[in-house]
Amino acid sequence: MKRLLCMLMVLVLSVSLMAFHVSAAAATAYISGPDEIHAGQTITIILGVNGDNISSVEGQFSFDSSLMSLVEITKKISAKDWMVEAGNENTFFAYDNFMNTPANGKTAILAAKFKINASATPGTAFTISCKDMSITQNGNPVEPANQTFTGVILPPLSSNNDLASLTVSNAELNKAFAAGTTKYTASVPFSTENLEVSATAADSKAKVTIGSTKLAAGTTTNVTIKVKAEDGSTKTYTIAVTRAADPNASQPSTPTEPAIPDNTEPTVPATDPIAPTTQPESNDSGDQEKKDNDNCVCSWLWILTAVFGIGFVVMLVLYLDLKKKMN
Repeated sequence: MKRLLCMLMVLVLSVSLMAFHVSAAAATAYISGPDEIHAGQTITIILGVNGDNISSVEGQFSFDSSLMSLVEITKKISAKDWMVEAGNENTFFAYDNFMNTPANGKTAILAAKFKINASATPGTAFTISCKDMSITQNGNPVEPANQTFTGVILPPLSSNNDLASLTVSNAELNKAFAAGTTKYTASVPFSTENLEVSATAADSKAKVTIGSTKLAAGTTTNVTIKVKAEDGSTKTYTIAVTRAADPNASQPSTPTEPAIPDNTEPTVPATDPIAPTTQPESNDSGDQEKKDNDNCVCSWLWILTAVFGIGFVVMLVLYLDLKKKMN
């Protein structure tokens, strides 16, 4: 029984050690770029790592400066706490600024842009290497093998975005087509609903796109023909097409002019208006109330007069009596 337990413990330890060694595998690096590279073109080279718990990557780019130049090195990893710094002699240093978001698995770290010289001879092979690399994994430095991207310089991309021909089958252009002339006009009857246009690019590698050819009645519609060259540059040709209005459409009625106001003085009537002969109806109840009020006022006046008279007589008698006593 003890022997069986010992064997089980050894097996568990072996599996644990194997898992530890797998998880602690040394980090590696990789480099990638475009499949086609043309003289005068700007290309992007991606440098990445493959491993767990990686907190920094540094190294140096090496290339033939007679064929290309390094434009810039920018961050590619999506983690916001990572920083990428470019130094002298094409060196770089990418790192987890707060040491809390390490790279795990296959991760693109940075993007390096290179400008291929326009004078580079087509067919020339070249290499872009990343050397003297150091990766910090689990707090320890790891030195992966140098990474190299190889390519062959192709002829420059064509910038020809001219048209070789431009024809309209159901209208007549106002001028003969010329590759350097981009503005045209045409007129069509109301019965023409769409402009029938065909165009051919001067360069077989350019792409031609014709916009909407539907024409609006009674107005001018711009029909565009866009030419995109191999290098991405574009040119737009325009045909301003005027389509006649619908002859059967009802015309809006012409509004009548408002009558001119008469500013003459109004005529004065020859005779004065006749005053109404009817008399307003009498208000008997109102008259009676007025009479009652008048009678009430008169009664009060008589009472006041009598009071003042009596008072005057009494004061006079008292005065005479007082004067007699004094004598």
